[in-house]
Amino acid sequence: MEKKPILMGLYTRAVVTVVGLAIINHYAHSIPKVGAQIYIILPIFLFIADAIDGAFVKPSQKHFFSTFGYQAGDKIIDVWSYLLVLLLLPSDGMLRFFVFYRLVGVIFFIWTKNAAFLILFFDFVKEYLLYYYFFRNPQPCAFLGFLIFLKIGFEAKRHRKQYAHGGTPPPPSERPEN
Repeated sequence: MEKKPILMGLYTRAVVTVVGLAIINHYAHSIPKVGAQIYIILPIFLFIADAIDGAFVKPSQKHFFSTFGYQAGDKIIDVWSYLLVLLLLPSDGMLRFFVFYRLVGVIFFIWTKNAAFLILFFDFVKEYLLYYYFFRNPQPCAFLGFLIFLKIGFEAKRHRKQYAHGGTPPPPSERPEN
């Protein structure tokens, strides 16, 4: 099976992320209304950019998404995107915490090939940006704790098949048909 579309998708996503964040940065500094909406613009952009790599893949190749190689590349680009977001919002300490928390998890995931680290060091960057936009409160509160609890549950459900196989993707015979 050809892996080239998967790589093309990951490369395209990386380029779109850099270009998109540069454009957002430009307009956030030159148009005050855009700058005021940065906490809603960034997560929307990150969600869209995260889906770009799938545009290059045929339905018969979707199983590549569960391979360690794809997962590692995807997580690296996620963290890289978040580090670039930190350049746009350098004074947000909570955002910095969530970015570096995820970075630690991705390093452990790649080092051990154990998806349990993706659950323990959950990805909460986009959710935090949305939380901050709607509540304008960078400090932890009960609702933020509740959102984190929900996110951990979501990540556990999403990665449970990998976790059941010692952190590696399930064998082809146990993958769902697309």
